[in-house]
Amino acid sequence: LPYIERIWRAEGEVPLDEAWVEAVLGFLAAVRDELRVPLWGNLTFAEGRDDDVTAIREHLDGDMDEAFALGYPDQAHSRRTWEASLRRLEEGQLGGRRVLAVAQGAHVAS
Repeated sequence: LPYIERIWRAEGEVPLDEAWVEAVLGFLAAVRDELRVPLWGNLTFAEGRDDDVTAIREHLDGDMDEAFALGYPDQAHSRRTWEASLRRLEEGQLGGRRVLAVAQGAHVAS
């Protein structure tokens, strides 16, 4: 998976383009074939990428949203992001996958 290897070596943000999605799909298929264990993924990155989420979920038994509904303590979700988070959870469950929804909670300065 040369594309993923280049990303791991690169500095800066990972480009979430079509080549990245194809590399991830190939990686997940290879891991599933080799390990034969349930695979879960963190789909927190997924806002506005519904087609990518659908493709990636085909290779997963479950997925997690680590900033479900509330966002992160220093970055609350907008209404649009909150609704997308709920939609992804519902779609995952309707697709027969398990979904782990993690709410970060309040962050109080000391």
